[in-house]
Amino acid sequence: MPELRSAVHSARDRGVLPQFRPDGNIRMMARALDLTAPISVRSLIRLLDSLHFDRPPVDGASAPAPPPHISVGSAGSGSGAVFTVQGTGFVGGHDVRVRVVDDQLTQTNFNRSADSGGNLTAEQPIPCISGLMLHFSATDGRTVPPAVDMTGFLWSNTFDIRCP
Repeated sequence: MPELRSAVHSARDRGVLPQFRPDGNIRMMARALDLTAPISVRSLIRLLDSLHFDRPPVDGASAPAPPPHISVGSAGSGSGAVFTVQGTGFVGGHDVRVRVVDDQLTQTNFNRSADSGGNLTAEQPIPCISGLMLHFSATDGRTVPPAVDMTGFLWSNTFDIRCP
């Protein structure tokens, strides 16, 4: 793990990686970092999500908005699993896209609306393989410069939970 952290910081210093929020394309990210040692998807997502490379505003631009925050709970198991996503910090009344990526890089998305206070409560059945890790993140569609996030969107934290 120290070698990966070093590679990430080196990429940041070269300007290749201003900030990264997992977008499901882990293989592309690994190539951008010139990773040579094998690493699990879970370890890469956890490490990259923990790094913050926020840059100060330039030329009087305003600071980027703080990202939303989510947490996830589950009920049921396997093909009957139901996940509840709770979040704060979204734009009130806006549609929120919730992205779920498993360790096999299969991506699922669903949409719900944030309430007027910017809070999200979304219950969604997601059939999954018991024991497999799922990685949840969410966006209300606010855009940010690619230097802030390579996807161009302001994403929440990534919440990892095991399929029950």
